[in-house]
Amino acid sequence: MTWTQQEMDILADLWRRGFSASEIAACLPGKTRNAIIGKAHRMHLQSRPSPIKRQAPEQHRHDPLACQWIDGEPDGADTVYCGKPTAPHSRSWCAEHHARCFRPVKMKAPGVPTPFADWSVPRRSALVA
Repeated sequence: MTWTQQEMDILADLWRRGFSASEIAACLPGKTRNAIIGKAHRMHLQSRPSPIKRQAPEQHRHDPLACQWIDGEPDGADTVYCGKPTAPHSRSWCAEHHARCFRPVKMKAPGVPTPFADWSVPRRSALVA
């Protein structure tokens, strides 16, 4: 793609005035947004911050009354916990994470509950890393 001196002057002027690459491309027939960005870079025009705003994911820090499930790797002070309210039947996990870790206790015999039948037993897969 060839550029005339007039096109480069228009590009430099609009770039300095803060026009977006798409807006500049609309003013220069036959030039694409990517061509504008590439030429601005090769002309050493001043860089601009990206117009795309990225939000950091919401992170929950340790709260002893919230779900204790660790999201990611437990690496000291930067450990991130789930943070959702604990389920009524669990002291440590929200309902979703409790269901992932525990299964209901089975009865020993039909109609005869085991001691502490309302408690849950950890699943073997939850204990094995």
